Amino acid sequence: MAGSVPPAGDELTPERRDEIIDWIVERAARGGLITPAMLLIEAHRPLSFIGSQAVHFFSPVIGAIVDPRRVDELALLMENRDNIDLLVDRLQERLDQDQARRPPRPRQTRGWRGFLARLLGSSSRDPGGDPPTPPAP
Repeated sequence: MAGSVPPAGDELTPERRDEIIDWIVERAARGGLITPAMLLIEAHRPLSFIGSQAVHFFSPVIGAIVDPRRVDELALLMENRDNIDLLVDRLQERLDQDQARRPPRPRQTRGWRGFLARLLGSSSRDPGGDPPTPPAP
């Protein structure tokens, strides 16, 4: 029956688990939501098992919208806290990779000095530099 609770002992294979985790990480990275995803997962870690049971309970309703097998796989993924740890680790790895690829941003002076430096056009690294020279007529 579609959306029914999987039989006891039904578990994800490690390959399928990794595919699901990689899919979640890619979706979070594509949306630029890795850090919020990590925060949400870490904050709700103690409730992961209860959440998985809620997904099992609502799977008939959710299964009408989404593929019921995916709903059951998500619930199975959430049941095991080791999978949650693995997901957070993969999100952290992806965040580190993205930050390593990103070029370093120039340091900007903050506060009113930075505002005046940007307003007057001097370099953000040297807010006390000479004022810009007007163009020759």
